[in-house]
Formats: sequence, C-alpha cells, structure tokens
Amino acid sequence: MLKVISAPKYIKKIYGWLYNSDKVYSYFDKQIVQSILSLRQSEKLHDAVVEELSASNKVLQIGVASGDLGFFIEDLVGVSGKYDVIDICLDQVQRANVKFFEKYMSITHQDGRKEIYPDKYDVILCYLLLKEVPMASKAQIVNSALSAVKEGGKVIFIDYHNPVSSHPLRYIVRMFNRLYQPFAEKMWEIDIRNFSEKVTDFSWRKTIYFGGFYQKTVATKIKKQSTFESERLF
Repeated sequence: MLKVISAPKYIKKIYGWLYNSDKVYSYFDKQIVQSILSLRQSEKLHDAVVEELSASNKVLQIGVASGDLGFFIEDLVGVSGKYDVIDICLDQVQRANVKFFEKYMSITHQDGRKEIYPDKYDVILCYLLLKEVPMASKAQIVNSALSAVKEGGKVIFIDYHNPVSSHPLRYIVRMFNRLYQPFAEKMWEIDIRNFSEKVTDFSWRKTIYFGGFYQKTVATKIKKQSTFESERLF
C-alpha cells in the first residue's frame, strides 16, 4: 500500500492562492510572467543551470519549477540521460505531467525533505525552492539533495541572495518578501553551505547575479581516494 504524502500546512496557508487554482497558476507559469517577476533574470538563471549539465547526465530536480526551465533541461539531457522531477504538492505533479506530457521526464509525488535515492544522480537541482520553505525544511532539503548525488556529481542551488546594500531595489524587494514570501529573507542571512551536515565532503562555489539578488551555489561531491590509490608503492 502506497503511503499518502501530505503537503505541509504552510503551502496551503501561504501559497494556496497560487497552487490551488489552475487558472491562476497557469498565468504565473508563463515564461514571460516569470521573466517579469524575476526582474528579467529568469533567462540568465536558466542559462546558469544548463551550463552545468551534460547530455548524458542523470538529473533530479527537487520541486517543479515554473516557466520553461524543464523544457531546456529535458532537451539537453535527452534520451541518453535521465531527468526526474519530484514535488511534495500533488497538484504541481499533476500539472507538470500535463505540461511535459510529450517529454521524456519522470514527474512523481515525493517529499524532497527526506532521503531520496542515495548516490544515484550526476546532478541534483533545487531551483528557487529554498526561498519558499521554512528553516527546518531548508536544511532537510539541502541534506537530502547532497545525499542523492554521486561522487564527482554536483548539486545546484539557484535561489535568492543578499543584494548589495546600494542596490536600488533592495528595500522594495525586502518589503515584498515580508508581505508575500515570509521564508525568503533567510536566504539573505544564511549561506546555503551552512545548512549542510557534511560540508567538507563537497567543494563549494557561488556565483551571484543582478547585484547579488540571486545566487548559483554548486556543491560538487569530492571523490574518495581508493585504498589502492592511497597505498604507497615500493
């Protein structure tokens, strides 16, 4: 018997206006709308993801992403790789299966906060996900993602970041976040690597965009030296 996965209560309370209405979500899912909402940065962020991928990669995306990102990833990975998407919200899974019905993607209802598929994927992607979840869930998602990547593979986090103090939109966006995205501002305060329980098992690099409003943080799992390699030959 399959275990029923219940979406956290905060999803309905905070984002219910978006996820509970097909009509509203369909509007906000349009790439042009996503481009406007991201201050014309979504295309650049899509490119930032794609440049980390190769055609034969096995990719897992935690959380359905709005806009056209899924099409770009699927077209690159193609039939020679693998592209799986999971989401804790059943409505999002159902919408995505309709949206990508002609694509070679697996979209399933699963909780990304829990251990997924240990050491299975070349790339794990969390795209603008951490900003939408509470602190405890941020840490759970980060560690779940890090546990699912192969040695030498990487976890890509695209998310909010603390903009430079002189950015003209800094305080407008902060006010918007406090009104409509109550979990987003923590991304201004905490470095993503600080959520990791095994930070030293990975090499970390971060790129910021649009005056620091957005970040790409990539954690690459360090390959362990085999016993044979570590032995001193005489």
